[in-house]
Amino acid sequence: MKHSQTTEKDVGSSNPTNLKVTFYNNRTVGANNNLFSRHLGKIVRDHNICPLGVPSWHDINQEKLNHMWAAVEHKFLSVHMNDHRDHIF
Repeated sequence: MKHSQTTEKDVGSSNPTNLKVTFYNNRTVGANNNLFSRHLGKIVRDHNICPLGVPSWHDINQEKLNHMWAAVEHKFLSVHMNDHRDHIF
């Protein structure tokens, strides 16, 4: 089985096409699983999107959570994706 290399350009590209992800037991599976995980990592490391120094996810205000979620939805598409939001964050 051949593994493809994922570059930072793949994760942060501004391609308007959403990548499809599939959820199983509240986790992503399938072809774009790794890209999804890497994109989440990129979001939480970006201090313009995710606030620094917050002790718990529960301490992040709804506006910031909505901003982070918009960054996820901008890149990825899934059936009933909003149903998985609480498990992702």
